[in-house]
Amino acid sequence: MTTTRKQYSPKSKARVAVEAIRGEKTLNQLAGHFRVHPVQIAHWRKTAIEQIDDLFVDGRGRGRIYPTREEGAGCRRRPGGAVRADWPAEGGAGLA
Repeated sequence: MTTTRKQYSPKSKARVAVEAIRGEKTLNQLAGHFRVHPVQIAHWRKTAIEQIDDLFVDGRGRGRIYPTREEGAGCRRRPGGAVRADWPAEGGAGLA
């Protein structure tokens, strides 16, 4: 007689990993609640922590979605919605 291995969906793995990252319950308490081995929960938590920075990678090839302070410091939005690099940060005083 062969037994099939239990397969968990990515959504359920993520839910368990988030609960483990929160740290409100021990791994043994989570294991009892979700009916998963504590070592498996620790592995999912470690994987989630290691890969969380990949969630915010820009797929367009530039690397990051959000600019750093140095990259975005010179650009300000004008009231009309256009972007000008020389728009001052102090509310627009000094422009003709």
